Amino acid sequence: MELTLQDLRRYAIERRVEINATDSGSGRAVVINTSGQVRIPGEDKLFRVESVLESADRFEVAGGDRRRQLSRQSLAGELSEYFGKNVMSAHHDEDE
Repeated sequence: MELTLQDLRRYAIERRVEINATDSGSGRAVVINTSGQVRIPGEDKLFRVESVLESADRFEVAGGDRRRQLSRQSLAGELSEYFGKNVMSAHHDEDE
């Protein structure tokens, strides 16, 4: 699964988590809060949010008292699993 801004925002809102994406090569970072709002921390703000998400290699997902460090592949798998379950649940509800 590709990590898109739209999917990450939706995941942050629905799961009530904050997602920090960091591209360690450039030091650029993006934060998506529990309301789906995107923030660029630091002084350098002259870049596209999507470009950081495309190249980010570290993600921190924080919710409640829990903080987890995830690789790109781990987060993509988590989103794929989460959205897959919700899609299946929504189709099941429609069938009833």
